[in-house]
Amino acid sequence: MSTPVGFPTRKPANTPAPTDGGLVDGYGRLHTDLRISVTDRCNLRCVYCMPEGDMVWLPREEILTFEEIERVARVARGLGVTAVRLTGGEPLVRAHLPVLVGKLAALGFEDLSMTTNGLGLPHLARDLAGAGLRRVNISCDSLRPERFAAITRRDALAQVLEAMDAAEAAGLVPLKVNVVLMRGVTTTRSSTSPASPGRRAGSCASSSTCPSTPITTGSVPTLCPEKRSSSGCTPCGPSSPSAATASILPPPDGGASPTARARSASSPASPRPSAARATGCA
Repeated sequence: MSTPVGFPTRKPANTPAPTDGGLVDGYGRLHTDLRISVTDRCNLRCVYCMPEGDMVWLPREEILTFEEIERVARVARGLGVTAVRLTGGEPLVRAHLPVLVGKLAALGFEDLSMTTNGLGLPHLARDLAGAGLRRVNISCDSLRPERFAAITRRDALAQVLEAMDAAEAAGLVPLKVNVVLMRGVTTTRSSTSPASPGRRAGSCASSSTCPSTPITTGSVPTLCPEKRSSSGCTPCGPSSPSAATASILPPPDGGASPTARARSASSPASPRPSAARATGCA
């Protein structure tokens, strides 16, 4: 007897849109979390997400205004949604974001959070917390500066580490770190980084790319939904990088640990204040 594999093919039943009560989909699942994308723009060019150039952004008139987003959130609140997460693109490139956070916080959600790459967080963390943001997820795929730059196409690891400190100082905790696990890129034993002295081990939400998909500067690998996990960031084991992967990422070396090199690059003269960071992330 053969067993079919892959995604379920059962289609949900056609049901009318709810006007009150819980927000239940066609499979009978109750939804209480809402993600709102506030922009399609981003100030990084991660190899697994978008091409390096020639991006066509949505025209401004097609982006929801703060008042429109507030209205959608209010309707969702009435349908039982208790948690809202702001996403992008990169949400921090949206002008006056604390104003939107204040509007959403006033609706009384139990949790109001944001996923960000952190580049704008050092300047906005206190304003966002003051407006009602409760916590953040920060994307950081590697603690090795050269590897981070190869993945994101930007030399910005120091700013991301600074963002983690700023988030904790502003009370945006628990702080979580998002890592895309890429076989041979961020899953090799040499690329993992234990928490350094003075930093607490935080939590890490990870998502994997297909193990057979090489990461190159001209390709965007497909994320495997069945490999997404929020239980931790334990690497799936060492593997040999493909030729395409090796062409954009530096080989592992000896010397100082990745964490020490990252800290040295961001603050060579003085120790950094405590911030949550994941243990075992590349």
